[in-house]
Order: sequence, then structure tokens, then C-alpha cells
Amino acid sequence: MSADQPCSCRRRVMTALSCARCNKPICPDCSVITVSGQFCRACSKGGGLALLQPEPRHLAAAAGACLAAGLAGGWLLTVVFNRFGMFRIWGAFLYGLLVAEAALRASGRKRGLKMEILVGLFAAFGILVPQLINIMSAGELGIVDALLILFQNFWDMLLLGVAVVSAVARIRNL
Repeated sequence: MSADQPCSCRRRVMTALSCARCNKPICPDCSVITVSGQFCRACSKGGGLALLQPEPRHLAAAAGACLAAGLAGGWLLTVVFNRFGMFRIWGAFLYGLLVAEAALRASGRKRGLKMEILVGLFAAFGILVPQLINIMSAGELGIVDALLILFQNFWDMLLLGVAVVSAVARIRNL
């Protein structure tokens, strides 16, 4: 800043300093000195990164992309490639990455806890729905009986776990 402006603190001291992140005028008493520069108290606390706080429109776009990628990939993994045995574990890993990447691209690369929960839920949803439909269409079972059969199958639960962990890990460790 070239001209002195009043600090945003209660004393309203004239200052030429500004926060390195938000560019708000700060006096030397209010500033927090870090390796990256001088910040105001709000910016120095962290957690305010816009990348880690997706807006509702970002979450809605990510949910739509996850739903499409999850159902298509889940159907391929559980119905089409059902006879590939243990190689389906690799497929579940890649499926989780696909769901997470769809969410990242649709949301503008937003991350954070909300996005991790969203991709984890949709990765599980994309695997469970085709399997439930497949089980229910094979016999005259209700949804509760189909869920019991599904949750008793070790390999299906392993696929579900690998897919959810890989999707959440992709968002978390980007």
C-alpha cells in the first residue's frame, strides 16, 4: 500500500501495512508475522482457504458428477466384470479414483471434509445399487433380504471398502 489507511482494529491507527493474503490494512500490533509474510489475525488462523470450503453449487455439481460416474462405474464393476475374481479389487480401486476425479473436475478442484464425505457416499452408492438390483432381480427378494445377502458377502464388502477408501484418499491427498 502506498498511502496510509486506518487499521481495521478498534484503535483505527493509520498504517501502510497490509495483510499478505486478504490485503486488509493492519497495524504492527495487529499483524501476525509468519514465514510467508505479515497476516491479519483472521488469515493467520488458517482454515479459511477457499479451496477447502466448497460452496453449495460446487457440492451440487460434484454430486451430479459422482452420481453419473458412480452408477456407471459401479454397474461395470459389479455386473459386467463380476467374473474377474480378485482382479475386481483393482477395478474397485480405479473406480474410487474415477468417482473422486469426477467430483474434483465438476467442482473446480474443491476439496475438504464435505467433498470427502460426498465422494465416499457416492462411491458406496454406486456399488451398492447395481448389486442390490442384481440380487433382487435373481429372485423374489425384498430390499431387506437383498441387503442381508449383500452384506454377508465378503468380496462385495471388500470391493466397497476399497472403492470408498480410494475415493476419499484421492480427495484428501491431492
